Amino acid sequence: MNTQNTKPDDSLQHQASFAKSMTVRGVVAMFGGMLILGMGLAAGRGRPSAMDLMLMIGGGGAMAIGFIMLIRYASRAERLRTDILARAIESMGVQVIKATSGNRAAGWAPFSHLKHLNTGERGLVWYASGEIDGKYISIAEHRYVVSTGKSSHVVWHTLASCDVHERWPSVTLRPESFIDKLADRLGMRDVKVESERFNSIWRVKSENENFAVLLLSTEVQGWLETEGGADSWHIGDGHIVRSRRKRLEPDACEAFVHGLIAMRTRIPPELDAWSV
Repeated sequence: MNTQNTKPDDSLQHQASFAKSMTVRGVVAMFGGMLILGMGLAAGRGRPSAMDLMLMIGGGGAMAIGFIMLIRYASRAERLRTDILARAIESMGVQVIKATSGNRAAGWAPFSHLKHLNTGERGLVWYASGEIDGKYISIAEHRYVVSTGKSSHVVWHTLASCDVHERWPSVTLRPESFIDKLADRLGMRDVKVESERFNSIWRVKSENENFAVLLLSTEVQGWLETEGGADSWHIGDGHIVRSRRKRLEPDACEAFVHGLIAMRTRIPPELDAWSV
């Protein structure tokens, strides 16, 4: 995944857009072919006419062409997307490394306390680390498959980590949901701060409520209110992690990472002397 030119260029963007559009056309051709084939089979029951046979042949051909287009351009679109994303990340001065059996443990170390990603290091796709704006930052992409028996889908997470004091208690912030509001009515409350707007956006859990309240200073609350509840935040084991439940688009890399740095710099410095 390493590249010579660290800036995403227009030619790669154009190639990726073309491959993506051809992938979509392949899907359309497949489904269109299935529809035409179905019409031919339905009309040609018993003794199919020449028109029915033409529909069957045309539908089957369209399905075959669509399938070939899908296989060819979907893989190409993925390779180009990966290359563009790597260049966008490496333009910030860090190196992107493809995860392998030999480096997964090291690449996953800053994120190992994220228990909700139950496949752990096995789901690591790539990682990058280095100094950005005076902070040592780690970035990673993680995936796992959820299967219901009848179907399955891939769940993606993009992660960015920054070092904090290793003695800090764990704190988790995630977007407030409707279920959380019901839980409040049943008495299962989370950590609350003085800002009602913040409390309506974020669900806060911590093994030490006093620490969480100190961490969530007025400045931190105001910044997180502005950021909104799209991502979750996890503090523990000497790291603060920003987690987004989707693949990161190349043009969003810089904002995602600098948002983590902005959050870290807003945490009250006196907490560095925190002792359990």
